[in-house]
Amino acid sequence: MSALSSGHHSLSKRSFFDINCKGLYDKSIFARLDRICQDCYSLYREPELHTLCRKNCFTTNYFKGCLDALLINDEKDIQRVMKDISIIHQIPI
Repeated sequence: MSALSSGHHSLSKRSFFDINCKGLYDKSIFARLDRICQDCYSLYREPELHTLCRKNCFTTNYFKGCLDALLINDEKDIQRVMKDISIIHQIPI
């Protein structure tokens, strides 16, 4: 298992496109956003949560709920997350 994979999924370019990311593939940004979903899954242990969190390139209400659950609510942190999403999802911030 590589350092950037965790059990049932990987951070490959293919998984990037599988969740509808259409912007720049940046492995470090993708890993950072995926980590939020992994941590959220670890908190709740709901089998579908990780997939729902990543869906549509980290733009669902599940992802936002995970930010709240993980207490990622500092304005600077939220701005970084939104910037990261805009880079990999190809949406304006």
